[in-house]
Amino acid sequence: MSIIKRQIDDILYLVQKPERYIGGEIGSIRKEHKPSTLKCALCFPEIYEIGASNFGGRIIYHIVNSQPDLLMERFYAPWVDMRDLLLQKKLPLFSLESRSPLSEFEVIGFSLHYELTFCNVLEMLRLGNIPILADERINTFPLLIAGGPSVFNPEVLAPVFDLFYLGDAEESLPNLLEYIRTHREFDKEKLLVNLAQFPGIYVPRFYKPVYDGDDFQGMESDPGVPLPVRSYYVPSLKSENYPDSPIIPWLEVTHDRLDVEIMRGCTRGCRFCMPGFIYRPLRERDPEEIIHAIQKGIELTGWNEVSLLSLSTPDYSAFEELAPPLTLLAREKVLSIASPSIRSGSAMEYMLDLFSENRKSTLTFAPETGSKRLQKVINKTLDEDDLIQSLELAIKYGWQKLKLYFMVGLPTETDADLLETVRLIKDLQYHFRKSRLQLKISIAPFVPKPHTPFQWEKQASAEEIQSKYETIINNLSWNKLNIDTRNPDISILEGVLARGDRRVFKALYDAWQNGAYLEAWYERLDISLWNNAFKKTGIDTAHYLKSRDTHKPLTWNHISTGADPEYILREREMALQEKLTPDCRSIGCENCNRCDYTAQVIAQKPQNGKVVEQAKWGRKPRKNTNLQVYRELLRVKYSKSENLRFLSHLSILRLLIQAIRKSDLPISYSQGYTRRPKVAFSPPLASGFSSQAEYVDLQFSQPVGEAKIRSLIHAMPRGINILTYIPIPGNQNSLSAQISHSLYQLTIHKDDYEPFRSELENFSQSEHIFINSKGVSVNTNPYVLDLSIKNTGEFYILDLLVETMPSRTLRPDYILESVGFDKNQLARTRYERLEQLIKKDSKFFTPLEQFWGEIIDGKILRNKDISS
Repeated sequence: MSIIKRQIDDILYLVQKPERYIGGEIGSIRKEHKPSTLKCALCFPEIYEIGASNFGGRIIYHIVNSQPDLLMERFYAPWVDMRDLLLQKKLPLFSLESRSPLSEFEVIGFSLHYELTFCNVLEMLRLGNIPILADERINTFPLLIAGGPSVFNPEVLAPVFDLFYLGDAEESLPNLLEYIRTHREFDKEKLLVNLAQFPGIYVPRFYKPVYDGDDFQGMESDPGVPLPVRSYYVPSLKSENYPDSPIIPWLEVTHDRLDVEIMRGCTRGCRFCMPGFIYRPLRERDPEEIIHAIQKGIELTGWNEVSLLSLSTPDYSAFEELAPPLTLLAREKVLSIASPSIRSGSAMEYMLDLFSENRKSTLTFAPETGSKRLQKVINKTLDEDDLIQSLELAIKYGWQKLKLYFMVGLPTETDADLLETVRLIKDLQYHFRKSRLQLKISIAPFVPKPHTPFQWEKQASAEEIQSKYETIINNLSWNKLNIDTRNPDISILEGVLARGDRRVFKALYDAWQNGAYLEAWYERLDISLWNNAFKKTGIDTAHYLKSRDTHKPLTWNHISTGADPEYILREREMALQEKLTPDCRSIGCENCNRCDYTAQVIAQKPQNGKVVEQAKWGRKPRKNTNLQVYRELLRVKYSKSENLRFLSHLSILRLLIQAIRKSDLPISYSQGYTRRPKVAFSPPLASGFSSQAEYVDLQFSQPVGEAKIRSLIHAMPRGINILTYIPIPGNQNSLSAQISHSLYQLTIHKDDYEPFRSELENFSQSEHIFINSKGVSVNTNPYVLDLSIKNTGEFYILDLLVETMPSRTLRPDYILESVGFDKNQLARTRYERLEQLIKKDSKFFTPLEQFWGEIIDGKILRNKDISS
């Protein structure tokens, strides 16, 4: 083991959720670092739970690692505790795949999805020992690339990145990286000149902003580079560009599910929606291809939730053909199927029927405003009768929680419009007053974004936003209503960064230097850092929030989505005239110039075949009547290796259930709307501990043979090994109720042991006080039934027999802490559970009902092999 890997191992005990940093997940790819291979880093400037959920990142990771001479490893922003330890220990930011320092990679790519992660980019570069400014890297590698929706105005971060990638990455990015690999002998300046010729590539050093005082006058470009730079899109969504088995995170992440993209782009034309304009043209996948992707994905991952990804799932052309067979699949495989977007309309019952299988989460709609006038302005109408009918159907299908999203500060908005939103909410409250429907109202400020018809509009100040919040809230009854508002300061900061120019970078840099990091997390945002930075660098935020002259250039005009600027301006004029622009799929081409209409790829509705045949069963709400009469119980013993010792008990539970689903074992499920597999674990093992003896009881609905068990063994992640299993009678108490003691082995370095030799060797003769999480003093002595110590020279081996009854459980590391070990000494110690025991009379038995040993004269007698 290298020194850096050992040092990282020694600090993982000291951080929250160490699973974020251990790597090696199922589906991750580890490739050899050959001299001929271009080493690429995929950086997501957010913590693991957010970054590992990102669908675009999964695609990029898959397509790059599919190339024989390219490799890509992942980096995420560490939480504050890990960040501080890396700085304190002078350790570099490291990849999850090989724990290699960021500075060893030749291409470093950041995926930018939200403006409030910009400071995280700077912090990750600092932790990786990478010069932050592109001018400081002019003659050296690595190359820094950024992609994602936030780069459609790249100017705030232009001083940092060598190049920006605009648009879809599936086809062009591998070609770009292969060119870099085969031209590494070029000096960096020449290489960048050549890279600027690739589609969708913007190299900021070749473009210079021109100002007249504070007013932006336009962008000048060097000879030979394109102006404007047009984003790249793939003409169709090909199955080979999606990973069959994406990475399965160790811990539960924000989107802990199988994501399947069903279409990209949107034809609705909501005038506030940046993704709706930058992701044109519309491209849909065929229903049979989607069903195959879901079947293959759940078979390989064991996930029990599927999300149908798109900007507007109900608009998918073949949804009525897709929904019935997916509903059957969800029922057969006990799947929960959902979508990030839902809209009332003709496909609503199909959607509810599909989404109602197996789980009832909150149903979400985004009316944006209750004002009919303002709906015309933003080009998003709402039929309130349809909404009410949809909610009545939702209640019928089992939903009890509804979330409604609204915006305030929209262009031309008045108090009368806000009161119309109040009216809509009140109407819903009244209509459903006798139901169990719970309403949650989420209100956020409007932020004008580049490349939308509202890119010229003024953004409301924090004071104005707060006043608008009060207008709505003070006129509502809070009965059965939960109201959540977004901090206006966050939106102001988002607005400045979204429409900012290169001058704003100075304020960003100053805020970061003074501690701004992970500001997208509410508890981490310190707006005073930003206010001080803006003041210090002379940035007037009002200048960036004000309305823009449509006849003057915008900071991002040199970036083109392919849409005709005249079309965008025409849409703004339609908004001010309160006129709707219909969906182009319903009336024909709107001449946006992005796709010339014919470039749209619409899913073909199958006329024959499996999908249509499955669709004949009809659509009716139903209750689960699959009563499971047969019952078979197996008690399984498994081990947890040293490499996975930092997996939490909940993570192990998730992984085991996913392995059961992958192996297609006939596990029994609870009844009701939320069906859960019937599994019962032995008392939890603490994070940081390996084990030779963990147990789980599994209940099956059908007989299970050797072949099925072998399939489960193969489905387990590397490091979790099934050792043996036995059938048990159904009248057993739960494992947690039976198990009363655990035997642990602790390996302590002699330098950490010697200061506490006397306390440990005479442990039973005095009290040792540990302060628990509630601040209560606990004497650890009564928990330890036996303690034996062995000196191996460099290490001391301690065997501890510890009581683990529910009311008297104490972790062995807490026992060491009670005799005086500090956090660093605890982190260097290795902990392993050797066995869990059931005490009957004076004898101990394993949960497999094998005689393990007895305590005679206070000594542990090992007269049975505990792994037998």
